[in-house]
Parts: sequence; structure tokens; C-alpha cells
Amino acid sequence: MESEINGILNKIHKFCTFGSVLGLSRMEELCEKLSHPEENLNVIHVAGTNGKGSVCRYIYEVLRTSGYLVGLYTSPFITVFNERIEINGSYIDDEDLIYYSELVLNIAKEMKEPPTEFELITAIGLKYFSDKKLDYVILEVGLGGRGDSTNIVKTPLISVISSIGLDHTDRLGNSLAEIAWEKAGIIKNNVPVISAVIPEKAKEVISRTAMMKSAEFIDTSELEYEILNEDIYRSEYKADGLNLTITMGGKHQITNSLTAYETLKKLRNMGKLSVTDDDIIKGFKKARQPGRFEVFNKDPYVIIDGAHNIDGVVALSSTLRTNFKDSKILLVVGILKDKAYNNMAKELVKITDEFIVTEPDNLRKLSAIRLSEALESNGAKCLIEPILKEAYDRAMEIKNDYDVIVFAGSLYLVSEVRSYLVD
Repeated sequence: MESEINGILNKIHKFCTFGSVLGLSRMEELCEKLSHPEENLNVIHVAGTNGKGSVCRYIYEVLRTSGYLVGLYTSPFITVFNERIEINGSYIDDEDLIYYSELVLNIAKEMKEPPTEFELITAIGLKYFSDKKLDYVILEVGLGGRGDSTNIVKTPLISVISSIGLDHTDRLGNSLAEIAWEKAGIIKNNVPVISAVIPEKAKEVISRTAMMKSAEFIDTSELEYEILNEDIYRSEYKADGLNLTITMGGKHQITNSLTAYETLKKLRNMGKLSVTDDDIIKGFKKARQPGRFEVFNKDPYVIIDGAHNIDGVVALSSTLRTNFKDSKILLVVGILKDKAYNNMAKELVKITDEFIVTEPDNLRKLSAIRLSEALESNGAKCLIEPILKEAYDRAMEIKNDYDVIVFAGSLYLVSEVRSYLVD
């Protein structure tokens, strides 16, 4: 079975040569030949620069707690490819992955314009979810929104936009307003939209799009809450009369969970689902995202975090400075070259001035030398270890010199480091 899985995945990955080409024409052809599986699904559609995966996870765990049969589609994977397509806590099994992959690949071979890798995987997920006759599907956007393959869903139950930041500017636009326009593409006629977007220029685009489509606009960015207790493992807070506990660290996770809460509350008020406050409390406690401020050891603390863009680095910096004031921190970092790495470097040096600079295992990687130059120009001291395993080993050799060791940057880096830590 392992060789069959590897063979299928290799066939899928070959389509990465076509890149992330936005647009729905290929997806429409795929879905038409699959008898439109997307039309059989009750979809909660979630976009955003950062936080969308966590928002999906909070909603997913609450619906599972409520007894619903729920599908979750996310990207990228951290441990195994199968985790991108999940139903009620179980990843798609290898037999189903092979079956649905072959089904979609056979269609793709006949198409004049080849689909992208992400479009193939989305079609596999939609068909699998449709055949399993789920109550709900939580669909995370891959890139942008308007031309993303998940936007093949014409009438979701609700649309959610978790945040807007400067990322993927080569494809989504060079300003917050342009990026907001792309992400606002998931807003549909008469379908409510939940937004946690903070920048005013981006928020204006989303609210205007919602108005044009007669979609109720619900802004969660200024919801009030009271923090009752907070550490690196959890936050306890009070909002809307409920005492809530989340087990993902950082104030940004409170924002993500409140976005999920307002989404669930709106769907409940619309009569689209039935969840109790107790379901929400229990579901939020269960929600965890691998590779998002994940703590492994205490002496010293070893933390991994997929802070892969400027907003992610700001959130990581805030969480570390809140919880590890006056601690000696070593940061092992590697990012992709299409990120705003000079701005990221300026924020990273607020965490520490001691770095091991490495490279994620990806064709889009930023060279360790170039990243170290950006960090050193901001006062950092860098040890360069381009090979990630060697960077990890070096960090473990000197770990007793530090209170905290953080591996951060690309999710490709986080995925590989996590495999070392869980072995």
C-alpha cells in the first residue's frame, strides 16, 4: 500500500509544475465531470491571510462535539498528506485516497488545460466528502479567494474572512485593498459574511462587497472580551457571557476563536445548525493545530510555529515577549523567498538577537545567507546552517545555553522539525 500511495502522490505532485494558477475554469471542468459534488455539500467557507486554519479547527471541533458528521479540508499538511482531507477526527484512509485520486487524475489527463496540484486535491476532497453524505464541510481557502479552487462552491452557508495582510503579493496584489478584493471573492449573494479583518482599507473593501451582494456583514474585529488567565498552553477568557478556554497559545488565537464563535452563533440563529453553548465550550477546548505555537519540551522550552509571513511573525513575537520576558531565546528560522523577509527580519530581532539561519526543503526557499544578511543588518548574530537537519542538530547541541528554542518560518520547515520532535 505504501508504494501505491507514493505512486499516487507523485502523480499529483507532478501537477505542481503548473504552479498556483488562479481561476475557476479548470475546476469547473473537473467538477462537471465529477457530477458537481460541491452542490451536495453544506459548506462553511473560510479565507484569510492568517488564522483561517485555526478558525476552521474551532468550528470543526464544535460541530463534532454536537454530534454532526463533519468534513474538514485544509492545507498544507504537517505530518501526512492525508490530513488535508478529514472527517470526524479521521484522515482519509489510503484506500480511499488512492481511489479518489485515480478518479480525478483520469479526468485531468483528458483536459486540454491541465489543472493545478491544488485543484486536483480540492476535487478529490469534494468528491470524497460528497460520497460520505456529510452534515457539514468546513472548506479552507488555499490562496486568495476569488480564483481559488475552493470558490467553486457557489452557495456556502456562510463565508468567513479571518484576516488580511500583505502576503502572496505577486499573485494577490501589492496593497491591502487589492488583497482584500481577492479574498472578498468568496462572498456570495445573500450569504452572510463574518469578518475579523482589522485594517480599515481592507475592511472597507469587504463591507462594500458584502453590501453589493446583499450579504449581511458581521464585523468581529472589535468584539470585547476579558482575559481571565493566559499562558503558553491556553487562554481562558470571557465573552458574550460565556467563560471560554482555548488550548492554542497567543492572543491572536482568542481573535480566531471569537471569529469561529460568531460564525457558529450566526448559523444557529439562522436555523442552519443546532449547537449549544456547552458544545462550544467543549469544542473550543479540544481544538488544536499542529505547528501553530506548539510546545514540546520545558527544559528548555522547545516551540515550533509556522510564522511564515509578517503578520505571523508579529503574532509570534507578541506571544513570546508576553510569556518569556527576560528569557534567553534561540530562534532557528528559515522562510520562502517570496515573503517580505526584510520586514520579517526587523520583527524577528525583537524576539532575540541569537539565530540559527537555515532553509526549508522547498524550491521557493530563501537562501540562508540572504536571510542572515537581513537579520544581521538589524543587529542579530547568526549561525548559518543551510541544511535543516544540521540546523536542528546544532540547536539541540547548544540547547542548555537557552531558556527557549523556537523553530519558526515556513510550514515546510515546521513540518520537518516536528517529525524530529515526535519520533
